[in-house]
Amino acid sequence: MKHFTIENETNNITVHGSAKEADAVPNSERFGNEAALAKLAANWPVARLVEIYNSLPGETPVRKFMDRATAVSRIWKAIQS
Repeated sequence: MKHFTIENETNNITVHGSAKEADAVPNSERFGNEAALAKLAANWPVARLVEIYNSLPGETPVRKFMDRATAVSRIWKAIQS
């Protein structure tokens, strides 16, 4: 199972091979599936979701999302490749 971290200051998402590696990243939050990402994102401003998505390589930048669920789904899908 992949483990991801998102840094609180820079919004960088990093994939890790183990939960231990992910836990070792300071000033970040960890998630391993779309539901966990949605739980984290529930408290974030929508602007942060736009910034995160727009920073992902290969994705066409957006101005906004229809809703939070769409943002989380598109971010999750983008980081799977």
